[in-house]
Amino acid sequence: MRTARTRAATATARTARARARTATARTRTATARTRTTTATARTARARVRTRTARTRAATATARTARTRTATAMARTRTARTRAATATARTARARTRTVTARTRTARTRAATATARTARVGTRTATARARTRTVMARTWTARARMRTTRDDGTNAYHHSDDDTRRQHRHNNDTDTYRDRYGPQRPAMKGPMGARRGTADDDTDTYHNGYGPRRHVPPRRQRGRQGDDHDTRRRQRSVPRHVQTIPTCTTAGTVDDNTQQ
Repeated sequence: MRTARTRAATATARTARARARTATARTRTATARTRTTTATARTARARVRTRTARTRAATATARTARTRTATAMARTRTARTRAATATARTARARTRTVTARTRTARTRAATATARTARVGTRTATARARTRTVMARTWTARARMRTTRDDGTNAYHHSDDDTRRQHRHNNDTDTYRDRYGPQRPAMKGPMGARRGTADDDTDTYHNGYGPRRHVPPRRQRGRQGDDHDTRRRQRSVPRHVQTIPTCTTAGTVDDNTQQ
């Protein structure tokens, strides 16, 4: 009886041990599965980290590439702008040079034209002066051979009274009173007639005097022969010389006998 109980206890113990082993095996299996799951999750997380790192690296690479491309494009654009600016500056400089050359050429042409015109004007003036001199010479020659109403001409004079009247009478002969006889032949103080004239005067030391005997500014405000700066007939101004032509009846003259 004891043997059966012992066998039964042994079998029960054996069953318990088997169950314990099964439970241990199951626990180990569960632990292994847990470890496998943990490793799988860890592997997945590692893969995610790797993928994230790769994505970040790709993003950084793309960003760097875009930055390099933008920098290169900016440099290219700057270079093109500088080249265009230099080209425009060169074109403007060439345009200025061409404009300056054209202006210089036009100025030179205008100067040459003006010079030609001045030469033509001088030539015309010289010709006009030549014609004037020839006309004056002809007039002087004709006047030398012409007898006036008072019996005088420009070469052979009459007596002193006629000469004196003729030379100092400004109302009847203004031309000869201003310029004297033979005016074209004695234009200046160094004229042709340096010797003594008919009335004991010459064209150098006489009442005629040098040509501009008074500066022009002192001649302002004067009229008539006194304003003329070429020849002076009298040392005393005309308005100072009061020569009485007649006396009123009943008036006593101081210079006459009472």
